Amino acid sequence: MAVRNDASGEDGGATRELSPFTERVIANLRRIPSGCVSTYGVVAGLSGNVRSARTVAWILSSLSRNMHLPWHRVIGAGGRISLPGAQGRRQARLLRQEGVAITGRHDVDLATYGWPREKFSRLKKEDTQSTPRSKRKE
Repeated sequence: MAVRNDASGEDGGATRELSPFTERVIANLRRIPSGCVSTYGVVAGLSGNVRSARTVAWILSSLSRNMHLPWHRVIGAGGRISLPGAQGRRQARLLRQEGVAITGRHDVDLATYGWPREKFSRLKKEDTQSTPRSKRKE
């Protein structure tokens, strides 16, 4: 796949070939449904290299905005938006528009919104009937 490399405008919009890994990252990114998130590490693993989470982040930051990829659906492993400042606020806004609840310091509940579900199902609490500490009689 060839892509125009005009995200920053530095190269005059020249085209370049994407690596097979980058093509797989793009394909997996497009599979994340609206209203769901995944992590850099999960996207890396689905794309063939579980140890390339930072590479996935670099790929997302360097690809052309003209590709219209759902970059905002990829967050940090702890379930937190990792982009600083205005970009992090923009990512949170885009996710909220898709129905993803953002809490605290840009946190997302991966057990609820994580994709693919089987990668995040182990995060679900075993006892959903437990009483919150603030409501317990002690």
